[in-house]
Amino acid sequence: MVGEQHYTEVFQSLPMPCLILLPNAPHFTIVNVSDAYLAITNTRRESMVGKGFLKCSPPIHTKATTSGRIFSMR
Repeated sequence: MVGEQHYTEVFQSLPMPCLILLPNAPHFTIVNVSDAYLAITNTRRESMVGKGFLKCSPPIHTKATTSGRIFSMR
């Protein structure tokens, strides 16, 4: 039988950046983070798991274009 630890290891080793969030709006608490996500954001798992997604994410700056659309400028 495959245990929870196995699923955790598989998730954390996914080659794409992924997060598992609780559906507890507006906090969206982070339950797990893939190694790929940690690599591209230069963060540590311990600094993210258990915290709200919006608290751990960098601020999103937006800029309106002449066409009226808004694009994210990270």
